Amino acid sequence: PHKPGSNAALALLAQVDTALEAVQLANDGDQVPCAELQKHRDAVDQAAQRQLYLLDIALQTFCAISDRRARLDKALGPTKVDHAGSLLDALNVSFDSSHE
Repeated sequence: PHKPGSNAALALLAQVDTALEAVQLANDGDQVPCAELQKHRDAVDQAAQRQLYLLDIALQTFCAISDRRARLDKALGPTKVDHAGSLLDALNVSFDSSHE
């Protein structure tokens, strides 16, 4: 399974670097089968598409959480916003961005 995050992004960049090295070898006169380069390029493209899809889902989730949090703050009004933290703590809700 592919997950958004630094490890997946670094792996994708490593795949691209490997493909670029293979192309450089081909340009230097080494025999690198074109079909192999195309297969590697297709794999990199698929990995990039999956990563972009997962990042899009993460962004949509963040936007939905931010919107609901703003609506909650608005519903509670300025005098009740201080109590929202206590309410959310009691409900065990966290907006910490470090959770994946």
